[in-house]
Amino acid sequence: MGARRQPGRDRLRHGIGYQLGPAPGPALPARRPGQASPDPGVSRRRPGLAVELENFDHARARRRPGSRLAPTGLTLHHPDGEDIAVRVLSAIAFPEVWPGWRGNALIGDFHRDFLQPGCPVLTCLTVVTGDEAAGEKAFLKSARATQQAGTGIAKYLPGLPEKARDWQAVTDRIKDGENLVRACYMAAVYAPLDVLDEAEQAVRAIYHGQGWRVNAERYVQLPSWLACLPMASAGGLDSDLERMGRMKTLLTSSAVNLAPWHGEWRGQPANPDNPPALFLIGRRGQPACWSPFANEAGNYNVAVTGKSGSGKSVLMQELVTGLIGAGGEAVVIDDGRSFQHTAEALEGAFIAFGKDPACLNPFAMIDAGTAEHDGDYREECFAMLAGVIGRMARRRGSIDDIEAALIAEAIAAAWDEAGNHAHLGTVRKNLEARDDRRAADMATSLGPWCPGGAMGRLFAGSNVPDLENALTVFELAELKGRGDVQAVVLMLVVFLATQRMYHGPRTRAKAIVIDEAWDLLSGEDSRAFLEGAARRARKYRGALVTGTQSVNDYYANPAARAAWENSDWVIFLAQKDESVELLKSEKRIHCDPGMERALKSLTTADGRYAELVLHGPDGWRVARLVLDAWSVALFSSRGPAFAAVESLKAEGLTTVEAIDRLAGDAGPTAAGHSEQSETGETA
Repeated sequence: MGARRQPGRDRLRHGIGYQLGPAPGPALPARRPGQASPDPGVSRRRPGLAVELENFDHARARRRPGSRLAPTGLTLHHPDGEDIAVRVLSAIAFPEVWPGWRGNALIGDFHRDFLQPGCPVLTCLTVVTGDEAAGEKAFLKSARATQQAGTGIAKYLPGLPEKARDWQAVTDRIKDGENLVRACYMAAVYAPLDVLDEAEQAVRAIYHGQGWRVNAERYVQLPSWLACLPMASAGGLDSDLERMGRMKTLLTSSAVNLAPWHGEWRGQPANPDNPPALFLIGRRGQPACWSPFANEAGNYNVAVTGKSGSGKSVLMQELVTGLIGAGGEAVVIDDGRSFQHTAEALEGAFIAFGKDPACLNPFAMIDAGTAEHDGDYREECFAMLAGVIGRMARRRGSIDDIEAALIAEAIAAAWDEAGNHAHLGTVRKNLEARDDRRAADMATSLGPWCPGGAMGRLFAGSNVPDLENALTVFELAELKGRGDVQAVVLMLVVFLATQRMYHGPRTRAKAIVIDEAWDLLSGEDSRAFLEGAARRARKYRGALVTGTQSVNDYYANPAARAAWENSDWVIFLAQKDESVELLKSEKRIHCDPGMERALKSLTTADGRYAELVLHGPDGWRVARLVLDAWSVALFSSRGPAFAAVESLKAEGLTTVEAIDRLAGDAGPTAAGHSEQSETGETA
């Protein structure tokens, strides 16, 4: 070719250099005409890589995967990863009618896995505009076709009348202001080399099922692939596509309808103030990040519901670890030790009532200095205290207005007497001092909760948990069978967590997580308590995250219903069909036919993924939770898996070391698995 430098070739060379990336071994020299040393401009773009086009060394190319080309594809090499093969398909025929909305089907079928590509696909429509003579040619072709259709020659050309009608329609649209363009539609399939043929067949099946005809390019894979890259066709590749016969004449409206605008939900926009808490994958492969705190229109509360074995506890643990990884903190109320290993691995606090000497004196949780000068804070604290003490005083049913007033007066008197050194015994003493039978009855009911009572040790003293760790887990399993105690402890932990929210920085995300504890919260006092916590949380950048096995569980008592009604975000995992029908008939959430079908189609594929519908203020979308083997081993609450970790810990390993060993033995897996407690019972 001599010493003359051709701009088109330079652009091609730089495009190859940028895309193929560094390759191991000595780089192929890229020389400027008349220059003996390698071109520094190319090696600076991708250190260690240069491509020689003038004197291509085919023997060296065969030894280096980064340079390997084939008639039906090319292979991209990454020095630190797996080689990826690319095969470009071009459209040779379009459907007769193609509305733009049907393009959604070309990225894969939403409900049928076997009609999904299963690999990345780069789709490109190259459009060339500016041919002012195209309109005049269209009128001439229309006139010629119309003339021929009216002669005897039409008998020998059966398609001529249809051709005449098509050109007449084109000329009518041109008269209305449209233009003609030249366009080329291509799809590049990316997959490991050993499964490239299968990936191509899957993509071809999708297109053929929609009435398209696509074929794999042969001998022109490299220029076809480069033409798919952003802004590459403007460098002269559009002329090459024209010469190869890949360009077709289209109306501008047809080009718009054929354009690959469609895609799955891509998650929330990147925002440094709201880092993602969950990393999800769409059914058709689109990564999506989500955080409950990226909600400018309402609160950050989350309701999670899914039938047994749907992956609910695993998802909630992944959400908690995501929040903590993004700089947030969480307080978890657990019943079954699902979060124990997570707390240990994240160096959090794990408090098991009945074993650990934790104190939940509600007065000691209040900051005396803040209460002194902040009347709103004091009122909020006293209101929540009244809810807790009301539950203690009435194990069955709810207190009436008179009893609520008596409790409020006793709390205020106890605070005035001893401040945050008061305890339940101080409240009881003030109730006994009232000349009122109802006050005396409530004082008697408070007896077991006061110092010296059967449960008094839990609620006396000032040694309350400080919640300084990013993750604090309160385990209620040791209180099983003592429902009243569990309910009061749950309320006090929520109260303690709200105090932490109040005093923590408002720029830091905080979450209170409650999983499967709604049978403990009955009565209107519990509803008012939890509703107050849910509503106050947003002011302090806090979220209440709750979980049940069914939406119906949220309507089992007033407190659970309050949590449901105050949650802007709802995550539905796999549901029973009857639960979906009830959800729709009772109008507990707006459920259009598309969402109903999506809910019924949710599945948990063991060892692969757990599907979910994420419903929020801006609509709903379907995604999958896919986890690595290490996370699954950490989050698993199956009896054998939990016992295996405990056994390794007994041998002297840390929780992290035990998970490392188990994850290495298990191999790749995902979130989809049945959840069981350490006793082996399905959760």
